[in-house]
Amino acid sequence: MRLDPSEGAWWEPQKAVVLSGSPCCEGPSLGGCCDVLNFFETRENAERSLAEHPAVAGHPISLPAAIEAGRIVFGDVLREED
Repeated sequence: MRLDPSEGAWWEPQKAVVLSGSPCCEGPSLGGCCDVLNFFETRENAERSLAEHPAVAGHPISLPAAIEAGRIVFGDVLREED
């Protein structure tokens, strides 16, 4: 995966997803959505991982959706100053 603020995003394979999950659902969002953040080649592989780790709650999301969520959450945090 490559993500460039000015040039866009590229990834292989095109079916890749991000698994966003957590072993807990209480407390601040950093503890509830970022504990388990993994890339998988397919949605099926991500769902298999969830089935194999019943303590983790979460769901696979497409890379475009993950990129958009990251932009919404982090905004310009990493933007270089002029």
